[in-house]
Amino acid sequence: MIFTIGWLWLIGALILMWAAYSKGRAAFGWFLIGLVLGPLSLIMAVLVGVLPTPPDYSVIKKCPDCAELVKIEALKCRFCGCRFIDNQVEESP
Repeated sequence: MIFTIGWLWLIGALILMWAAYSKGRAAFGWFLIGLVLGPLSLIMAVLVGVLPTPPDYSVIKKCPDCAELVKIEALKCRFCGCRFIDNQVEESP
């Protein structure tokens, strides 16, 4: 009986590790949390959120007027209307 509970405990920790890894989190740390929490780790596997990916700065630039991120090809900021001319900034009217 205890042997079966131990295997279920370990399987729960492995499932939590897999879920965390698939969502971009540190797998080993979540595996240890799963070992400590046991069956509660299965609930945590569902609740673990996806980490946001950082923006790719090779395709976006920051507007110097409002500091919002816009596409590198943009000629005008969609947030504040600031115009970009040859990587120079023209003041918006």
